[in-house]
Amino acid sequence: MYKIQKDGIGVIRLADMAYIPDCKDNTDWREYQAWLAEGNRPQPAYTPEELEAKQKAEEEAAREALIQTKGNVARTLRCAPGRPNSICVSGTTWRPFAGSGITIM
Repeated sequence: MYKIQKDGIGVIRLADMAYIPDCKDNTDWREYQAWLAEGNRPQPAYTPEELEAKQKAEEEAAREALIQTKGNVARTLRCAPGRPNSICVSGTTWRPFAGSGITIM
């Protein structure tokens, strides 16, 4: 039996966990191709559990990156002295105009 390699290039032979590259000159690859010709199918690269764990890890990494970015922006934005509704970004003072829907927190 075989399992698709996680990077999508080649397969893993489950009997000995050997990586078999997609190479027509490779004896193991030719054996794999013969195995496929017999109607066999390799296992997917990821099990449903692995896919779920991978997705959760990616979502958590994206969440952490967003939190880090928000923290950096919050440190960059500061209220201009005497102007509670304005912010200063790179030396430029911005003030939301009435009805703009912009709220500075």
